[in-house]
Amino acid sequence: MKKQYFAILLAVVCVFGLGAGAQAQDQDAVVVKVPYDFVAGSHVLPAGRYTVSRRDSSGARETLVISSYETKASVLVLPTFFAEGRSFDPHLDFETLGNKHFLSQIQTSDGLYTLAIPTSATMVAQMEQHHDVSRSGGN
Repeated sequence: MKKQYFAILLAVVCVFGLGAGAQAQDQDAVVVKVPYDFVAGSHVLPAGRYTVSRRDSSGARETLVISSYETKASVLVLPTFFAEGRSFDPHLDFETLGNKHFLSQIQTSDGLYTLAIPTSATMVAQMEQHHDVSRSGGN
C-alpha cells in the first residue's frame, strides 16, 4: 500500500515539476547567429549568437532584450510597432546603409516587432556612402 502512495506522489511531483519548467520557458525568444556587427537601438553589437526575448509582457509596448552569452553584449530596445501573427520562421531582418547593418525587424513565433532606425544614424551612413563615392570618383 505504501508503494502505491509513493508511486502516486512521485507521479504528481513529476507532473507539477514539468508544468513549472514549461512555464519558465520563453516561447517568444529568438536565438540567431549574426555574421556581422550590427546596430540595435543606439548600440553597436559585435557579430555572434544572440538571444532576443521580451523583458516584460505586462505593457502594450514590450521592451526586448538582445543579449549574447558569447560576446557578453546586451541591449534593451523598444519596438515602435508590433504586428501579431503566428510564424514558424523566427528571424531578424536588417537594413544595410553604407557598410552598417541596422536591426529593423524581429520575427518571433508570436508576431513581428518593428524597430525604428535613428534618423541621425541614417544621415551619417548616407554621408559616409556619399563621401566614399566622391573619393572613388574622377574628381
